[in-house]
Amino acid sequence: MFSRKPCVTVIPIRFVPITPSPTIEPSSQPTILLVEDEDGIRELSRRVLKPQGYHVLIACDGVEALEICAAQPGKIDLVITDVHMPRMSGFELVERLSVSHPSMRVLFTSGESLEQLIEEGPPPPGSRFLGKPFFVGELIAIVQELLQTKPAQV
Repeated sequence: MFSRKPCVTVIPIRFVPITPSPTIEPSSQPTILLVEDEDGIRELSRRVLKPQGYHVLIACDGVEALEICAAQPGKIDLVITDVHMPRMSGFELVERLSVSHPSMRVLFTSGESLEQLIEEGPPPPGSRFLGKPFFVGELIAIVQELLQTKPAQV
């Protein structure tokens, strides 16, 4: 009698845990200003953040972000901005927004490394960096962490 051992293929899979966001009352929804010039990344980020219970404002560059903030009556809890965009950099945007929203938290994103960006100047105190490409679980985790910490004065 002939017997054959079963063949097993092992495929490594990396899981990034997504912590469910606590239920947020509509009146206390944190407001996130998402500023990204790449359509796909902007749309994906919006689609990931809204179901987490955040009020997400969208802008394709710094100039549009300033216009949206001028029309937004409430506070901005978090700005997620690309560093390099047409018309205005993310660093300049954050500098301008910090005047009217001093308690906002900041998450910079870029395809460049953090070391390359630091050569342009130090990031604002309390800000975080997320390199592109990123996993959606990483984005959610950093957003939750930033919104749970006491804001630094930019």
